Amino acid sequence: VIVVSKERNPVVAARCKKMNIPYEQGVDDKTGIIKREQAKRKLDPSETIFVGNDLNDLPAFPLVGWGVAVADAAPEVLEKADGSLKIPMVGFTESLNISVAAAIILQDVTSRVKASGVPWQLSDEEKAELYLEWLEKSIKSIKRIKEHYFKKLGSVE
Repeated sequence: VIVVSKERNPVVAARCKKMNIPYEQGVDDKTGIIKREQAKRKLDPSETIFVGNDLNDLPAFPLVGWGVAVADAAPEVLEKADGSLKIPMVGFTESLNISVAAAIILQDVTSRVKASGVPWQLSDEEKAELYLEWLEKSIKSIKRIKEHYFKKLGSVE
């Protein structure tokens, strides 16, 4: 996830910093950033989503697998998007924070992928590798624990 905006907004910057989400503001041409991030993260364009609302977002849509327009986007953007996103809200709230919006988008994408019949699930081996990687990053004393474990087994990692 990266937030890229034409506008410079200190509230967006503060929220992104708080959530540890990379962001760039004051960007007129977002296509360069999309291409850079896809290359840096070794992502196939079909594995990326772009959410836009204004005419300057249109060049980004052909570079991603799924171009999304927010419900109140410019009509031209809604027309070119692969889908639109409307998150109904009640009361005085005018917008959702990024984490809630991202969660809703991911839930929708997950539902679509599951319904598509595309084989998307990880193998048991891939799950185990990811779980071990997560444990190693999450447990401060993991090195000591692993040394103790492998010493007890009589083997060396």
